[in-house]
Order: sequence, then structure tokens, then C-alpha cells
Amino acid sequence: YAYEISTGRKIRITNDNTVKPGLTLMLAGRKLLWTMYLSPYSSIDKATFIYDFDTGTTTEITGKIGTSITISDFDGQRIVLQTGYLSPTNIYLYDLATSQLTLIDSGDANTQGSSVSNPKISGNKILYKWIGGWNTFWCRENGLRLYDIATGEKTLIFNGFACGGAGDYAIDGDNIIATFASGSNNPQSISQYKISTGEGTFTSSSF
Repeated sequence: YAYEISTGRKIRITNDNTVKPGLTLMLAGRKLLWTMYLSPYSSIDKATFIYDFDTGTTTEITGKIGTSITISDFDGQRIVLQTGYLSPTNIYLYDLATSQLTLIDSGDANTQGSSVSNPKISGNKILYKWIGGWNTFWCRENGLRLYDIATGEKTLIFNGFACGGAGDYAIDGDNIIATFASGSNNPQSISQYKISTGEGTFTSSSF
């Protein structure tokens, strides 16, 4: 069910016998996205659906985006998702209006453990975690990559040093905020990055 706060109306989205384990929900604007396992015995393959509150219709998009996926973010019109659970992984963008699935980035197939994951979308930008090869400290290079949908340009920001790297992060318009650690056992700090200027600022003491 969905509950409409302004009217107090309860809207039934699915029938009781259609929902399977592994249910996840994302609400954006007037659309609801949900995924669930294809069967009670599956823990990997998923089915994906979109419910439109304006039309009251449900559309399954499983055949267009695949089943071995993890959906990370949804803005009401576009979905960003990850395929693969082991290196190398891939990030895709799916546009509901055009039914087009576009590859955004992939882990390096020639580098063991290289991956891209957890994409987040805001406007024409996609932010995601990137893990590369081993550095001189025998720790993996890791940071955040920013993808511009309009130009296809990728920018590496907040590259990790030593054994630290990016933790949690969020993007909102021109601003990115992320937690980082300078080492695997070191305290984290919060940093802010402004896309338009390409400048990062330290916004919080370590904790």
C-alpha cells in the first residue's frame, strides 16, 4: 500500500499473492519503484516494477534491465543500478521515457578486485564509488567518480590515500558531501565538494 498524506487515502499497489521475499521500495515524485526476488527460493535474481500514481498502472521492466541487479537510486524518471556482485561490476542508467539502458562505467576486468558500486543520481550527474588497483601501501586506490550524463565525462574526486577512502556519500545538485578515512583504522572526517568549481573543503573534525 501507499499512504497519501494530504488526503489520508490508502492506495493498494499489489495483490497479497504477488509479493515475494527481498522486497525493496523507492518513491520519487508520482512513481513507486520496487524490486523483489523472482521466487521464494532465489536470493539473487530480481524482478523490477514501476507503479504510476497518476494512471494507476503497474509496469514490469525486468526484461529491460535484467535480473542480477542492485538498484541504487531513482529520481522518478531514471534508474541507476549495479550489475554483478563480484569484480568487475558495472553501473547502468535506465531511462523510463526512452526504455534505454546505458552503460556508465565498469570495474577493470584486468585488475583483481576492481569495482564500481552504489551509484546516486541528481540532475544530470551520477556519483558512485570506485575501487582500483593496489597502491604503494598495498592498499587499494579508492574514491568517488562523477559521471556527467550530458557529456559522458568521468571525473575522479576524493581519491583515497593509504588504506582509507570513501565511506558514505550524497549528491544534491552542485554539492557532494562524503565521509573519508585516512587509514583503515583511522577516524573519519566529512568533506564537501562543489561540482561547478571543482573545489573540495573540509567541513568537520574527525570523529
